[in-house]
Amino acid sequence: MAEGRSDADARRPIQSFVIFDTETTGLPKQEPKITEMCFLGVGRKYLEGSKVAVGPRVTNQLLLCVDPRKRLEPEAASITGLDNETLADQKPFDTDMVQLMSIFLSRLPKPVCLVAHNGDWFDYPLLVSELRQVSGKLQGDLLCVDSIKAFKTLENQEAGNGQSPASNREVPQGDAGRLSSTPIPRKPSYKLEEVYRRCIGEAPPICHTAADDCLTLLKVVRDFSPGFLEWADKESKYFRNIPPMY
Repeated sequence: MAEGRSDADARRPIQSFVIFDTETTGLPKQEPKITEMCFLGVGRKYLEGSKVAVGPRVTNQLLLCVDPRKRLEPEAASITGLDNETLADQKPFDTDMVQLMSIFLSRLPKPVCLVAHNGDWFDYPLLVSELRQVSGKLQGDLLCVDSIKAFKTLENQEAGNGQSPASNREVPQGDAGRLSSTPIPRKPSYKLEEVYRRCIGEAPPICHTAADDCLTLLKVVRDFSPGFLEWADKESKYFRNIPPMY
């Protein structure tokens, strides 16, 4: 398990949240390579403010496509709109890319925390694997959180406080639902698009490009704030201790 922040560090509220997402050649069992990465930097004050319709202001953004030097699985190519031909003229994941990421992150007010949906299982270990293959590292004080864990915790807290969390909404199921006056509870899904539907009340505009998935996640994070910010301050851990995917 990755090391959490020390008590002293935990007293310093996170100042920069970096929404992070990757698109890849395939699934973890296929030892995937990154094809696209997006980092959206948002200051804490923009997430603490009022929930205006336009969403929190993105103050810094880094979007990179990568030649994976590996065949994309057909399903991955279909979902992301990226294929080997499209990526052939892009640079591979190399030390220049590590430097770009490091410079980008170093310009943000500290503490800086990555936020990825299912990041602990997928995006973070994959990024660590890519970094190790080029002997690269990011800042030692970089933090990270997995938004799935946050959303589950915060929805459970709402239920415990007597509120009706979005995950507990009940919907009729087929003929049985239409014939019965008692709706059948729906097991909550924590896929990003489903959490977005519960929070925002509509489907996200576009899915499965790194930039659009980051914007989708950002809107949900804002909807869960300030609870999300307080949770991240307590539960964030050091990215440097994330194990590689392979």
